[in-house]
Amino acid sequence: MNAQPFWWVELLTVVSGVWVMLVAIVSAAWVGWKFIVERQGEARAELDLDLLFVGRQDGQWLVEAVAKLASKGIARHWYSGADRLAGRA
Repeated sequence: MNAQPFWWVELLTVVSGVWVMLVAIVSAAWVGWKFIVERQGEARAELDLDLLFVGRQDGQWLVEAVAKLASKGIARHWYSGADRLAGRA
């Protein structure tokens, strides 16, 4: 007897290979969309700056400046240098 594999075994092998390639292409497209188009891999920061002119004192304006920084993205963003702005360096 000749031990030839059935035709459907070869077909399943081809379908399996095509399925793996399709999943790899869809996964790469999804990663590209999320991290390149939507830029989710980058830190997004929101800056809210408020200036309040309190009044005049000794002929000069007294101004209160408040800066609020908020990280709005998925990636972590580290803020540095805010102490230098406040004069606490």
